[in-house]
Amino acid sequence: MNPNNSQSTTSLKDKFLRRNPFKSDWHCHEVESYLSRGEEHSGDQDNEKFKTTRRCIIQYLEPQYQRISKACRELRGFVEKQKIRGGLLNNVYIEEYDTEVEYTFEEALTFLEKLARSFDRDMTPEVRLNIRKNPNQYSLTVDHLPREKRLKEMRLALARANGDASVDFVEWFQEVANDMMAHYREIRNARKALFDFDVGERGTGIFVDDGQDDKPLDWEIDLEALYPDSGDD
Repeated sequence: MNPNNSQSTTSLKDKFLRRNPFKSDWHCHEVESYLSRGEEHSGDQDNEKFKTTRRCIIQYLEPQYQRISKACRELRGFVEKQKIRGGLLNNVYIEEYDTEVEYTFEEALTFLEKLARSFDRDMTPEVRLNIRKNPNQYSLTVDHLPREKRLKEMRLALARANGDASVDFVEWFQEVANDMMAHYREIRNARKALFDFDVGERGTGIFVDDGQDDKPLDWEIDLEALYPDSGDD
């Protein structure tokens, strides 16, 4: 094997993986553009221009943040509703895999998929064209994420439509849900940290501490309350 060819292949792969569809030679996404300006203003210690640029970024990203928050609330509500007899989180008591159980699993996957997609960045037509030109590169960075792989496994489990995969499905549901809720907390913490060193007015008009519930999901079930007679002889 020619070592020069190997080095050339590695260089091409590295260049390929570094390519950012949101920041190409011919188009720069609005957020990426603002980030570059903000970095310049920070380096120049121009606080007013930096705050103006930061405000533009936050205002652009705010609708997506609200979509993520809404999807997290819906997922949390679904989890709480499944703490019942025969619910998703109490599936050890499900005697057989029937259409009702399958519907609950499909509903669970729908909530996960909605939340997963809410994390996807908003794209301009130019960004979508960049991805279309290099679809494999985008799939390398998105489709191969651990939670995306797990979601794919959950879809396959549902396609098999039998009780053998039910325990795995519930475990995977909890795994993916916990992962995305942790992601949500990271976003909220980063959102707050943007203003840690501010002096004077923030100039955003956005409430950083919006009172949203970002605590880890509570998976515990009060089995004694659900089955008060289970301990009787």
